[in-house]
Order: sequence, then C-alpha cells, then structure tokens
Amino acid sequence: MRRIGLVVSVLLLAGCGGTGAAKVVRQTAQNIRDIRSGVLHVKMLVKPHGAKAQPFGFELEGPFSLGQNGSPPLAHLSYTQIVNGKQATASLVLGRNSGSITTNGSTHALTASAFDSVRGAARSAGAESKQFLPVEKWVTHATLHSCGANECVTGQLDVVKATNDLLSIGRALGRDLPVLTGANEDQLRKAVRSGTFELVTGKTDRLLHRLSIRLDLGLNVPQELTTALGSVVGATFTLDFSIDRPNSTRVSG
Repeated sequence: MRRIGLVVSVLLLAGCGGTGAAKVVRQTAQNIRDIRSGVLHVKMLVKPHGAKAQPFGFELEGPFSLGQNGSPPLAHLSYTQIVNGKQATASLVLGRNSGSITTNGSTHALTASAFDSVRGAARSAGAESKQFLPVEKWVTHATLHSCGANECVTGQLDVVKATNDLLSIGRALGRDLPVLTGANEDQLRKAVRSGTFELVTGKTDRLLHRLSIRLDLGLNVPQELTTALGSVVGATFTLDFSIDRPNSTRVSG
C-alpha cells in the first residue's frame, strides 16, 4: 500500500505547458491527499515489439478506504500479475480487526504484525504526495477541455523530463540509477515513437478520476538506461490509473 501511494503521487505531480491546464494538474496533484476512499483501477502493461513477444505487467483493483475520524483503513483489493501472456491473481482483504490474503484458491489470515504493517502503510499513503511536489512539467502542448461531468488535460509526454524525475526518485530510494544529460537526452528523445498524457479530474472538487500514460519506445536508447529500463526498451508502455467514486465509496469491514 505504501509503494502504491508513492507511485501514484509521483505520477500525478506533472505540470503542463498551458497556464489553465497547468493549474488544473497542480490542483489535482495537491488534492490526491484528500482522496480517502474510492474504487481503484490500476493497469500497467508492457508490450515488447516483435511477433513472438509476450506482454507483462500487473493490474490492481478494488474498493478502499484510508480511514478518517478514527475509523480504520479498509480494502478489498485484487492484484493480477501478467507474465509471458499468463495471469495469476491474489486478493487482499483488510477489515476492521483482521485481514487475509487469497492466492491459488487458498485463503490465509494475516498475522497480527502483518496486519498492523499493512494498516500503517494505508494510513500514511494519502500523506506521501507532499514529498514530491517539486516534480513538474512532464507534459507539453497540453490542452484543457470538458469531458462530460469532468475536465480533461491532454498533451504530449516529455519523456526526458519524466524519465529523469523518476530516476531521481529511484536514487532517493537507494537505487544506483543514472542522470541523463546532453547526448543521452537527445538519444532518448529520438527513440520515442510516441508519448501521450491524459488526466481526468472533477470540475469543481479537482479530485483525480483517471490518469493515462502511453509511451512507445524504440530500441535506440542511451546505454545507461538499458539496464534501468530493461524490457521497456523496444516496447509500448501503458499505464492506466483511475479512482471511481472518490470519497463516495463505502467499504464493508
């Protein structure tokens, strides 16, 4: 849960080229800490280029409540891992006084220490967005437009800025990752076939509804990034993150 909160926070804090669009994204990023409940849908999928290549990634979905006014965090989440085109799913239930994990058809109760650890991570997930507010300007040629009851920001992904920011976060977490400069930045930029960004937010409350990132990356990337990016090199990367009914979801415990 803690890592999920971290990833969400990093991905949200992206500025935009247009003034109106930039303001909307900043407001939505700041308000991520105000989302205390909803129905989560996350899908990250990497499709390597090549006829015989198989996709890999994961899906995470289900209702959650981070707790407020003294109430405990609650969740009914399913996690699906996708490897070589095959899928395996595990489920986590976090109740008021206990929790359980289901894998391969077998359900096991969380130990007291594991339950307390998961609950603690859930409580702190909403507060972690404050740590990454300096991350901005991942999007160029951004536009703001109405999309039904919500508003949308769409634009092109600035892959170099986004990549350097994510590498910086990785270094802060203790990983030995490079800093892209000069020729390496140009090489990465040329390797990108396409990169798009879409954010859907509430018109009045500026609560996140959906974030979608698409990146089609060729093989000619800087050598320093080959190890860091792994199989994303020469592949299409897709991230879809959405929260249905933000702050309007009740989770049974």
